[in-house]
Amino acid sequence: EGGEGGEGGEGGEGGGGAIEVEPSGALAELVLSGAALLVDVRQPAEWRLDGHLACSANLAAYTWEHGYYLPDATFAARVAEAWPLDQPIVLLCADGALSEGAAAVLAAASFSDVFVVRGGLRAWEEAAEEEGLPRLVVSDDGEGGLAGSWA
Repeated sequence: EGGEGGEGGEGGEGGGGAIEVEPSGALAELVLSGAALLVDVRQPAEWRLDGHLACSANLAAYTWEHGYYLPDATFAARVAEAWPLDQPIVLLCADGALSEGAAAVLAAASFSDVFVVRGGLRAWEEAAEEEGLPRLVVSDDGEGGLAGSWA
């Protein structure tokens, strides 16, 4: 993932009209209470092996081909199958860049309550240490890495 998240203060506009929120306070309360869904838009292997929040669902918004993230044309339809258009959804990725693109896709598909975590999981990890938020969970794939990896 590359690039910086959007700019501005808490509650600023992110990509595609989504509201950018800090990974603390009200956001954490909404997600942990179940009032908002937390959707991690990274690839399943990234979600499992790089760490994720236990309360997050993993629904990849992109495919990984030839070293590039390419938008998954079925993302909005898969989200719409799983949740209503007015369900508050908080999108999360490693640094916020992929989440902003995914938010634009959901906004175009008429989702009305989409948020992006400014700074992504990196910011969440920093806030977790400072504010006692839940820590990332890393899934053990039983192989010590991805199949076919060089490690």
